[in-house]
Amino acid sequence: MDVVQKKQGKALILSVSGRLDAVTSPLFEDRLVRLIEGEEGNIILDLGQLDYLSSAGLRAILSVAKKIPRSEQMIVCNLSGMIREVFSISGFDGIFPIADSIEEALGKAS
Repeated sequence: MDVVQKKQGKALILSVSGRLDAVTSPLFEDRLVRLIEGEEGNIILDLGQLDYLSSAGLRAILSVAKKIPRSEQMIVCNLSGMIREVFSISGFDGIFPIADSIEEALGKAS
């Protein structure tokens, strides 16, 4: 699992690749919490390069989202195939705003 960060305007784009499972989710959660500390603006979580997402990964995403200030939001984008299905089955598509691209997510973030 790898996370690449990029600031665009007031949004922080976090692109996640690899697997987000029981092994990698604690590292993911710790890294994202450190990245978002002191940040202003919305968080865009780009999962376009994510290969696998387990329930432990979902819990880590939810845990990170709870640490975002109430005035901000986490927008998830680039869900495909199995990752989109996991979000749908778990009901996470009703918890987080979902966008098909980073550009669409940036539009929702403003």
